[in-house]
Amino acid sequence: MHGIDWLLFFGFLVYVIWDGARRGRGAESVDDYFMAGRAVPWWAVGLSIMATQASAITMVGTTGQGWADGLRFVQFYFALPIAMLILAFVAVPAYQRLRVNTAYEYLGRRFDEKTRLLSAILFLFLRGLSVGFVIYTPSLVLSKMFGLPLKPTIVFMGGVAVAYTAFGGLKAVIWTDVKQMIVMVVGLIAAFVAVSQFVVGEVGWGGALRLAGETGRLTAVDWSWDPSEKYTIWSSLIGGLFLFLSYFGTDQSQVQRLLAGRSVRDAQGALLLNAIFKVPFQFLVLFLGTLLFVFYVLQGSPIAFEPGAQNALTELPDGKRGAYTAVVEEYIGVQGRLELAARDLVAAEPAEVDEATENYKNLLSDSDRLRDDAREIRGGVRDTNYVFLDFIVEHLPIGIVGLLLAAIFAAALSSIDSEINAMTTVAVLDLWARKRKEGDVEKNPALLRASRWATVLVGAFATAFAAYAEVVGSLVEAVNKVGSYVYGSLLGAFILAFIWKKSNGHGAFVGLIVGMIAVGLSAQTDLAFLYLNTVGTLTVVIVGIVVSALTGGRREAS
Repeated sequence: MHGIDWLLFFGFLVYVIWDGARRGRGAESVDDYFMAGRAVPWWAVGLSIMATQASAITMVGTTGQGWADGLRFVQFYFALPIAMLILAFVAVPAYQRLRVNTAYEYLGRRFDEKTRLLSAILFLFLRGLSVGFVIYTPSLVLSKMFGLPLKPTIVFMGGVAVAYTAFGGLKAVIWTDVKQMIVMVVGLIAAFVAVSQFVVGEVGWGGALRLAGETGRLTAVDWSWDPSEKYTIWSSLIGGLFLFLSYFGTDQSQVQRLLAGRSVRDAQGALLLNAIFKVPFQFLVLFLGTLLFVFYVLQGSPIAFEPGAQNALTELPDGKRGAYTAVVEEYIGVQGRLELAARDLVAAEPAEVDEATENYKNLLSDSDRLRDDAREIRGGVRDTNYVFLDFIVEHLPIGIVGLLLAAIFAAALSSIDSEINAMTTVAVLDLWARKRKEGDVEKNPALLRASRWATVLVGAFATAFAAYAEVVGSLVEAVNKVGSYVYGSLLGAFILAFIWKKSNGHGAFVGLIVGMIAVGLSAQTDLAFLYLNTVGTLTVVIVGIVVSALTGGRREAS
């Protein structure tokens, strides 16, 4: 990478740390530190919410998914605007009315302390598992891309996020998220312009869309009713709705931003901003990945995008080298014929289209088969996460490379800082200081200092966990399942709190436990994971209503 790119990259990091640290200079209370003084404008809250969800996996993983599978994943977000509207006019007024500091404090006031504690512990458990991987995954990708040692990369990434988060609190998190979101969008647009210029120059927009469309990559909606299919319009609209309601309405990393808004209208405006722009943003990322597919069809694709895979031949045992060499040689030949077949398809006359299409698809199938064969011989894993990075490093001009790598790092930081800050808020306010009087919490210099140190400790724990995430790598898949166990059940408890006036703490507490058990049993079936959130929510609501009725209902309004 050129020196100018490194200068842009490190210049961005220095600016982020400086800007985040200076934001916290005026923090005189826990309210300033954890709630940003409740004075953040709606547009900043909205961009911060979007940046928090748009992790580095969105930049490198979702583009890779677009390369491999096209636009199909965009339907996963179709329920998000509906969820934003519901939360804007149901959850936001409830939170703002009680002026709580955490989502789980609301459950404590509405129900009782045992429900608050259980929900807070569930959140910390879920985030404690996931935050390490939020640091580990982009660190692994960047370390392999540039040949850097993995653990120092992890420590560097975690340390940068902890540095400005500990000093600046939520105000630092939100305002650095705003800059990071801007860098992400600018970087994605720059990449989109670069790849589209090449593709359009070679085959035109019509040709590019034909090459992608013949493989099904332009199909954005799957109308299948199969409940075992992960991504269909129905799993997205039903299961996805419950997931987004829970994530944006009950997860402290998101709720904390809504609480930091200046008013109900500001918090509602932040959610409506996401309702309008989130789906187009995800479509842009996936369509960029789809154009990368066309780019590599015309340009020629390496047999493996993962850095270091080209050295596989020297690292393989003697018995496998011959087989691997044969696969690579055959693959190179197929890639040459595939490029010609793609151009023939674009230029084909109507009478020749069927034959040209069949030839194109057959060569694509051969290419995929040979890639799989090579990966199996060398013992590698699917390398879709490296497709975008390969394009950045190998095919983009000086300056744009540094901008895009800064965008990827920004995406990682925007998720890391949010999770560390949210975990610290819950640990301090819902566990350690929950028995203190409100005045003691708001204007307590000792508690403010303790909160900063708690941020450092939580960040250190997350970074240490990330450093050893490779040892417990099998937990990566488990994190998603654990999220389904917790998110749907938590949403059920909040629905009881918001809507069912006669529900009480006994109903919510028992409902949470039974809901997670129901999700655990459902997870043993072929049911797609998105529907698990629906199962958890409905179980908690039904059980909560029944148990509340059996235990006398709600006796006293909070």
